[in-house]
Amino acid sequence: MNRRVLIVSGPTGSGKSKLGLELAQIFNGEIVSADSVAIYKYFDIGTAKPGSKELSLVTHHLISELEPDNDFSAGEFAKIASERIEKILSAGKTPIVVGGTGLYIRALLNGLISDKREEVTEDISWEQLNEIDPLSASKINQNDQARIKRAFDHFKRIGKSISETRALEEHQELDVNALIVLVTPPREKLYQAINHRSATMLKAGLIEETKRLLANYSPHLKPFGSIGYSHVLRFINGEFLSHQELLNQLSQDTRRFAKRQLTWWRNQPKTLNWTEIQETSIREEITGAARAFLERNDNVVHSREIIRYTP
Repeated sequence: MNRRVLIVSGPTGSGKSKLGLELAQIFNGEIVSADSVAIYKYFDIGTAKPGSKELSLVTHHLISELEPDNDFSAGEFAKIASERIEKILSAGKTPIVVGGTGLYIRALLNGLISDKREEVTEDISWEQLNEIDPLSASKINQNDQARIKRAFDHFKRIGKSISETRALEEHQELDVNALIVLVTPPREKLYQAINHRSATMLKAGLIEETKRLLANYSPHLKPFGSIGYSHVLRFINGEFLSHQELLNQLSQDTRRFAKRQLTWWRNQPKTLNWTEIQETSIREEITGAARAFLERNDNVVHSREIIRYTP
């Protein structure tokens, strides 16, 4: 059976969602979102969720499926995403995983059990820990660097807080061949897109959306710790004195986050034994490579091939 999956990932603001939608339309696909915040209901503007037009064009999975107070991890994503992918394959369609949460994609494709530790040697700020693991951050003093680094390292490797891993279910790698398209625009182009995206979100009502959410949910819930929502919380609490100051900090922190995403992806292919097959700046070559991959009929199993696309 030709079990093949397309993966489209990259940093925030890279244009991966648009590319994923195009590929889904070309190859009769359904999209499985790999976004750790977009899976929550009501968190719409800050996650740049697909609109009604995109949702009508292509079936999307793992978008707005969980209540905000439902905790979610890489292990749970891998389990649920695997089930959705099996259903898509059974229907004769192409599963296309689209999203920027690299840990989710790694857990899906390579499983959660690994002998390779990614020890954190540099200083990690409490804010960085809070971005990926608000639960642990809420229990750690902001000056306790040793515990911050340990919690950060643990979450990067496992996908769950230390306190959650007692009940962690092992997830084995997905039994498919995968083509990963990594969208990596030039740094200046990416940063311009991020600045525009930050301004657009605020104009679209990110502050108002956050206030509506706070009327029903605790600010300590996991999705409130993400880029955008955490900044609006700080604005509401008086940390930023103006909308412009909020915009400047949001843009700066999103650029830094994208830089960390790029660094993470730069190291993953070698770490995970993924095969880099191509680099291109031509959109048509992505479509051609995807078509060749999907139509290939060979005896190779569990292949992980990656294309770096620089639009």
